[in-house]
Amino acid sequence: MTRGSHQTLFLLAAAAAPVVILGVLAAANPHVTDFGCFWAGAHLVSAGLNPYDNPTWASAVDGVFAYPLGGFAAAPCPGRYAYPLWTALATLPLGLVPLEIASLAWMAFLFTGMAGGIVLLAQAAGLHRKDTLVLAAIVLSSQPAWLTALTAQYGGLELIGLGLMALPATATRPSRFTLAQLLLLLKPHVALLVVIERARAASARARITAAATVAALVVASLFVRPSWPLEWLNELLGHRATMAGGAPTLWGLVASLTGKPELAVATVVFALAAFLVVLRHVDALDSLDRVAVWLTAWLLVLPYLSTADPIVLAVAWCAILRRAVVPRRSIGLLVALGLAANLVPWALYATKEPAVADIRNALVIPVTAALLAVALRRRSVSAIASAPEKLDPGRVGAAAVTGAG
Repeated sequence: MTRGSHQTLFLLAAAAAPVVILGVLAAANPHVTDFGCFWAGAHLVSAGLNPYDNPTWASAVDGVFAYPLGGFAAAPCPGRYAYPLWTALATLPLGLVPLEIASLAWMAFLFTGMAGGIVLLAQAAGLHRKDTLVLAAIVLSSQPAWLTALTAQYGGLELIGLGLMALPATATRPSRFTLAQLLLLLKPHVALLVVIERARAASARARITAAATVAALVVASLFVRPSWPLEWLNELLGHRATMAGGAPTLWGLVASLTGKPELAVATVVFALAAFLVVLRHVDALDSLDRVAVWLTAWLLVLPYLSTADPIVLAVAWCAILRRAVVPRRSIGLLVALGLAANLVPWALYATKEPAVADIRNALVIPVTAALLAVALRRRSVSAIASAPEKLDPGRVGAAAVTGAG
């Protein structure tokens, strides 16, 4: 092993250690993690109770518990259950066992998902071993990765879903494509545009299999509670819409700083338009690039995310990285990637203003979008798979704006 490889391994170990430590602490204190909320939803459904009912939900998540980093905190479960009922059904096995045991299994899933997702993204990008380690170090040293472990959010499962979608072969393999869709639909608002776009690119057999599986899950959820779609929508348009004003999104940043939602709308529309204008002549995109573009376009206009959700930008960071290392002359692009993924969110998080901590990290999305657009305009690299797909910026923009509304 070369000296450079040893250095990269050391960098990866240094990046991974805090994530593992935070994950272990979170798994041992599940009542103050987001997983405690996920588990409560699944547990209530297993007991035949309604997770969208205010008193029932409040009773299930009530209490003050020790926080892993010191002090005490209430369960981070505001409002009511925030996900579709099919998510509670999909995680029902976890809701059938005690929270403390389910939390350990969940963290194992998240760690496996993060590692597997990074490997799949690197495989889709055609990265060599050393460059794969660099990608892993960038992702695991990012603030969203730390927050994914500390909050026990869905990020690890989302990463492996995106990694599967980024592989060209997934589009023709029904079981793999179905698994990827199910993983991304556990928390559907984060990567909804990717699910739609990849379904368009999939083979007829893969689309039919995935659609039938998702339909069966939806039918089962309606059988369990026919009124859940309206109850869930009320939560989204009520409490979650209020929370969007402080979410780590471009929308949340502008709305919080200015107090003007209409200015937030104008800003996200301008950002999306600028992103697509820069990409208007890019026509050599493979499945990894397309997942990166559609995901980034969606995140630019999405009003609400949790603090850990930007870990899904790893797919964009991977698309940027392969253009920084093939050919190996793009040190500026590699440095810029490190700044976008790490320095920007960490530096802003260290500031004390604005008071709403979540929005300090909102800039990681537009910064990544700008860097991705510049990287994709570079000439095609040898790592890009054969049979690239032509990007239709107009369709990306229309779908993004329509979905965000």
